[in-house]
Amino acid sequence: MVSLLLFLFSLTSFLLHGHVSNKTGYVMYDVRVRNKNDINIYEALRLNFPYNIDYFFRSRKNNEKVKIFVSQSVSSKLELFLKSHNYKYRLTRNKVGDKSYTHDIYKIRRSLDYGRLRFNHTNYNSYNEIISYMKYVSTEYREFISLHSLGYSHENRPIYYLRIGYNNKGIIDKPLISIDANIHAREWISSTSALHIINNLINERKKYDKILRTMHIDIIPILNPDGYEFSRNFHRLWRGNRNIRDNKCGVDLNRNYPFDWNDKLLKCETFPGIREKSEKETIYHVQYLLANKMNMKAYVTLHSAGNKILFPWGNTRERRVENHYELESLAQNMSKAMNRIRNSIVTFGQSSKELYETKGSSDDYAKSLGVRYVYTIELSDLSDGVGNAFIVPTDKIKVVSDEAFEGIMTIINKIYYDFHNTQ
Repeated sequence: MVSLLLFLFSLTSFLLHGHVSNKTGYVMYDVRVRNKNDINIYEALRLNFPYNIDYFFRSRKNNEKVKIFVSQSVSSKLELFLKSHNYKYRLTRNKVGDKSYTHDIYKIRRSLDYGRLRFNHTNYNSYNEIISYMKYVSTEYREFISLHSLGYSHENRPIYYLRIGYNNKGIIDKPLISIDANIHAREWISSTSALHIINNLINERKKYDKILRTMHIDIIPILNPDGYEFSRNFHRLWRGNRNIRDNKCGVDLNRNYPFDWNDKLLKCETFPGIREKSEKETIYHVQYLLANKMNMKAYVTLHSAGNKILFPWGNTRERRVENHYELESLAQNMSKAMNRIRNSIVTFGQSSKELYETKGSSDDYAKSLGVRYVYTIELSDLSDGVGNAFIVPTDKIKVVSDEAFEGIMTIINKIYYDFHNTQ
């Protein structure tokens, strides 16, 4: 019966969406940014290939690579463009999405056992499996975990979050850190890392008892559930939500927040919506942020990939936030903690300078509400320069998630310290 239901669901989905696509037949290039003049590549590509370019990685630093993928039909035109403008480039992958490339990411194993809390944290689980896990832990550990809903997605999937922390009466207005993931559908490792944080806090609850009695930790593992499921079943590199009424790529939810929203951003993959806060996912998330802003001491959004810790402002390189140096100092401590996991190099800085300018992003919006510590963590790219930065092999999930946990715990410890030194 279960097999029949799964078959009918797959058939229905196929009929609704028409085809299955995983960017097979796309090619990827590394373009070297050698100097400040080379940074003009972004504007040049936007003007010459407004709807045909997408990025695995972007940087505004000298001697770093820009990772670009395009369809095979566009690749020859792109190469001609790069040669004529004297950009140094290298073809790194001539078929993105083939079986040898995607490793075993589609082997989604069902390992949820309601009797003993068996949930595979070293695999990529479906939306339904993740929600089942969240419901289970909120029941099994109800004394310090509760399940809440932000609202609904474009396709009416509930967007859930867990609030972790004891509701002890001794502390009024407990400080809060809010963590979300998977606002971009294809960044599966972000939701897996968020779930890893939940699991660690459960397994080590005695170790973190004082923290859990002092503050609340809200974790939203999947902020874009429709896009996530679409990327699992039809289009592995899908980025936006599933509102395709005004744009075939959907809406980039991280360009849809009501802070310096840009209605002139027409690129398919980063379409900001027809107006600020046009999407259900954004509307409900904004309501949540507004409702909790008084107690929210930190906001962290998990993304991939880039080995970077970023903080506002992202909308401009011309100014800094008031507590720029405080954010920089904490980011340095986060970087040190994350680097210890595998002797890596996690860089940090203001996002508009470390990467590129963005308008209407969730982190800038959270900062505009007065949240003290605001960060985007771009999780590690373990493709070794030859693979797809968004597709982290399952055997690398734990190390990336461990890095994320160390970064998050550095922020949590800072909030705990601040709270007990101001009482």
